Amino acid sequence: MKSNKWNLVFITCASLLVVGIIVLTNDVKQLFQIILGTEKLWLMLAILCMIGYCLLESGVLYFTANCIKRKLSFVNAFRTTMVGQLFNNITPFASGGQPMQLYYLTKSSFQLGEASSILLMKFIVYQSALIVYSTVLIFIRYSFFSKQVSKLGYFIGAGFTVNLLVVIGLFLIGFLPGSATKLTKAIVALLAKIRIIKDKEKTTAHAISNIEGFHNGFRQLMLQKSVLFKSIIITIAQLTCIFIIPFCICMALGIEVSSIISVVAASSFVMMISAFIPLPGASGGAEGSFYLLFGIFIIKPGLTAVALLLWRFITYYLPIIVGIFFCRLRKTNAA
Repeated sequence: MKSNKWNLVFITCASLLVVGIIVLTNDVKQLFQIILGTEKLWLMLAILCMIGYCLLESGVLYFTANCIKRKLSFVNAFRTTMVGQLFNNITPFASGGQPMQLYYLTKSSFQLGEASSILLMKFIVYQSALIVYSTVLIFIRYSFFSKQVSKLGYFIGAGFTVNLLVVIGLFLIGFLPGSATKLTKAIVALLAKIRIIKDKEKTTAHAISNIEGFHNGFRQLMLQKSVLFKSIIITIAQLTCIFIIPFCICMALGIEVSSIISVVAASSFVMMISAFIPLPGASGGAEGSFYLLFGIFIIKPGLTAVALLLWRFITYYLPIIVGIFFCRLRKTNAA
């Protein structure tokens, strides 16, 4: 919990730095005029898209949980989702969400093995859908963006590779647990040799236990064809919701966008680039890539700055605020 507090301090400082840079490089009065002149209906639609993103993720959690044991309500699925959003946003590489969701599910009377299987199934579906979605957008729109932004391919390639390796690793464990176990032992042995890992035997045993649990959950997922199909469709809709938010913001600012697909692609590329930034919320990388890619559509620097602030608030800070509310609500109910 101490590390999470330091992460929140880091996020606050990074946010103040971004706002400071925007204020120093733009006319403050002009920024306020732009914000006051936004079309509120489009902003509301952007917020509704973010709410839709979270509701759809809750739907995937609800379906995957109920295919194992029917005792997770949609309300609890939404609460668990928002707690996951909070801890994903305040930890490096979004690594804190799943452990906290696991904790909350076990507190909702799920067995540890059941909860692990549910979250693993959901994670596999999300990562696979993200890779497929992004691959399609890269084929459709990469040439357009590469002409506008030099060396863009290196950044997108790095983020895409990170996500692809995660998916490959998941399927390797799912289909070839023996090979995954051998590879894990070799990696742990190497890390122990260079003294990064202190207790080699304990770490190896823990890793093997996780591989076995994942493999069992993966097999269960493969048997649930209808749930798998529904989850993939819902996840694609979920990704569309978050990718379309910058389009709504552009409309709110009165910016004419000739191609909504280009905006969706830019959103996907921002997510790809952010994937390899090892900081909470991909701070710096998310803002920089947004400014770079959406600067193609938004010519005026002041408009780009406001679009960045609105996008970051809706997709990042708002889920943190709501997630904190649900965390406190859970603690109050427990007390």
